[in-house]
Amino acid sequence: MSTTLVEENANPGQRAAERVKNRMDPLIDQHLAAHGEGTKSPCRPTAESLFDEKCLAAATSIGAIAEAALAEIEGVDEPGFATLRQASAHTAEAARGYAELDCADNPQDPATRSKCVDHGSVIAQAPRDLMDGLRLGLAGQ
Repeated sequence: MSTTLVEENANPGQRAAERVKNRMDPLIDQHLAAHGEGTKSPCRPTAESLFDEKCLAAATSIGAIAEAALAEIEGVDEPGFATLRQASAHTAEAARGYAELDCADNPQDPATRSKCVDHGSVIAQAPRDLMDGLRLGLAGQ
């Protein structure tokens, strides 16, 4: 992803959004290279790897990125982080839930498996959601 250059006369919210985007873009790029997203994610609901270490590694990676994004925007009073905050919180929750349910150990309980599938769906989609949140942050949304 390319670095965005905010104009010198940008408001504090735009400058904060660019700072966060510049910090998060390389982390998301690394995650995508290692784990993919969407239909290429090991956590997609139809993947056999949803219940093994490949998805756990992706969940751990994207969960750490989401937590880092939340830490970056914590206490920032400027507008523009609503979407990123929501996507990051949702992603972090899914990554924690996946780990807490031991989804990578191939649980056999149908209710647990269903929750693992739900968490996997969020994890697979998370890179796109986080990137959208970063772009919308630059737009002040």
